[in-house]
Amino acid sequence: MIDRRAVVWGASGGIGRALVDALAASGKYSAVLAGSRAPIDAVSNVVHPFTFDLFDEASIVAAADTIAAAGSVDLVIVATGLLHDAGHQA
Repeated sequence: MIDRRAVVWGASGGIGRALVDALAASGKYSAVLAGSRAPIDAVSNVVHPFTFDLFDEASIVAAADTIAAAGSVDLVIVATGLLHDAGHQA
C-alpha cells in the first residue's frame, strides 16, 4: 500500500484545488491534506480537509502541529496568495 502524504495549503483557490484533485487522482498518495479558510468538499477518501487562517499565526501553528502529529509528510505545496482581482491583474 502507498503510504505517502501530501499537504496543500490554499486548497480552496483555483490552483490549490486543481492540485488537490490531481494529487488525489494520481494514486501516489494515501492522504492529501487540503487546507483552507473554510473546509473544502472531500472528493475522495484520500482528501482530508483542514482549516487555517492565513492571517492568524496561531491557527497556522495549530494546523501544522496537527499535521506533524499524524506522521511524516512527503510533499508540501503552498498555493496561498492572490493571482488577480478587480484592482490587480496578473
